[in-house]
Amino acid sequence: MRLLLTLAGLATGFALPTFAQQKDVVDPELMKAVLHSCQVFDNAFNNNDPEALANLFTEDATFVTDSGVLHGRDDILKYQIGVFKVVHFSSHKNVPISAYPIGTDGKQFWATGSWSHTVQVQGGEPTEQKGFWSAIIVNDGTGKHVMQTWNITPAPAPTTTPSPTSSKEEKNTVDPQLRGQILALVKKFDDAFNNNDPAALSQFYTEDAVLVVPEGPVYGREAIVKSWVDLFQKVRFSNHLCTLDQYSPHMIGTSGNEMWATAGWSQTIEGLNLGVKGYWSGIFVRQGNDWRFRLLAIIPPPPYQPAQTK
Repeated sequence: MRLLLTLAGLATGFALPTFAQQKDVVDPELMKAVLHSCQVFDNAFNNNDPEALANLFTEDATFVTDSGVLHGRDDILKYQIGVFKVVHFSSHKNVPISAYPIGTDGKQFWATGSWSHTVQVQGGEPTEQKGFWSAIIVNDGTGKHVMQTWNITPAPAPTTTPSPTSSKEEKNTVDPQLRGQILALVKKFDDAFNNNDPAALSQFYTEDAVLVVPEGPVYGREAIVKSWVDLFQKVRFSNHLCTLDQYSPHMIGTSGNEMWATAGWSQTIEGLNLGVKGYWSGIFVRQGNDWRFRLLAIIPPPPYQPAQTK
């Protein structure tokens, strides 16, 4: 079982942040905005206030968790209410790592960071948890998130939270041509992954891309590719499949050169008949006629709960 759990962690694709080198150049005004957003989220968590927490998302926000993707503040509120009914949080702390501008109008930016807290499930003992997050944030002083993704660094004791279910009925206004382009991109990504080919995977990232995994951010295409090389020397994979969320992708700004998307993924560890699945979010930029990952945030399965294949 310990071996299976270790390989399940590897199967998320990224147990290798020793190559992460944080970039030093960060706009101080953006960092100030990230710090503010972190503080308001910390306050809502430490007050165990689901309404305050949900209000820190925009009305049409997307929230990517380890058990599903939620659309809209109403569904996010229902999820948070369910969590706080069975779990109590304390000492929640968000620490920003980096911040990057989006587009040219300055209305939004994206950021990455780490989080930690003490969590206590009803009837259980307090447990320390930590992980990493990425988000698209409105740059208007409110600190609200348009999209947020978080993961949990594997820990000895998982917590139990309800699986998010979306009751939102909304019109799918996604540009079908744009969606087709991203579907074609992730299909090629699947093929490269199933070939266990780090060189082929390198073409999907910008030179300065950021990969956010449970062990921390990895900065730059060179470090990301090195991580693939190390991974494929240890484990081989097959049946990798990315499934694009029905409401993705979303254009950023008006230039037509940036977008973000959310989706699920699944794969099989060869030789063990072990299947795992999770979720991801990404920011893409256009390079020529192609799209590339500028940010890819990976969410593995809930800790120590790999999906077994028959």
